[in-house]
Amino acid sequence: MTLLGSREAGGKARLESLLPGRAEVAKVFEFQLARAREAGVAFESGSPATVPQIAAFRPDAVVLATGSSMRRPATLAADSDAGTDAWTLVAGLGVKPRKRAGTAVLFDHDHGAGVYAFADLLASIYDRLVIVTPRTQLGRNVAYVGLLGVYRRLYRAKVEIVVAAVPKRFAARRVVHANAFTGEERAIEDVALFAYATPRLADDRLAASLRAHREPAALYRRLATLRTDVPLAEGLADLEWRGAGPGLEALCRDIGFEELPGRVPRGPRARE
Repeated sequence: MTLLGSREAGGKARLESLLPGRAEVAKVFEFQLARAREAGVAFESGSPATVPQIAAFRPDAVVLATGSSMRRPATLAADSDAGTDAWTLVAGLGVKPRKRAGTAVLFDHDHGAGVYAFADLLASIYDRLVIVTPRTQLGRNVAYVGLLGVYRRLYRAKVEIVVAAVPKRFAARRVVHANAFTGEERAIEDVALFAYATPRLADDRLAASLRAHREPAALYRRLATLRTDVPLAEGLADLEWRGAGPGLEALCRDIGFEELPGRVPRGPRARE
């Protein structure tokens, strides 16, 4: 089995392990990777997998585990700046990001522990962090005991939390959000970053391409497979190498290898 990937194995879990307080996540995927290597899995990473690359392996089966991406907040106006999803930012910020001026706004429609670790990181980088969520409280996907720690960290970092609100527009360093119940709009000024953690969309572009090229890929596999069940009129003794034939010298002369015939055993007919 060969595992192809554009990034180092571990996916989004590897990114999450880089966040404050989430280093233990690395133990999970490192254990899984070690077991996979023990089972003989080969890892090839560094560039996105392509149909020709997959077809070259002549696979009996192809399993896609291409993950997902956070979707653009559905409540944003069509002509609004989209902002950046949380995982793209984590991948780009690096291990020790520099301090940045201005306000960061995080739209939390995920409510998982990884998002609040990301919030911890933003709070340590920007002058001000505002979390906006459409729900009436944070951490719906975090156990109660862990959620207490989330609130403690956020409030100690002076993070502002706006509940029951959705983003409407981000433009000119200004985020406009509206109350989810009344529609009343308010604005956050001097916004240097608008990030979001939202429900996912499957990254299935490769699946569509594979389906479109299924027949050529199958043909490539068939043409590249050595068949051992083809009936032959000759026996093995008939196919035994008995030296080069009489046309060897002329052939080598035509292709510019005049010295080659002297190093090749000659067959009975060539010696006559």
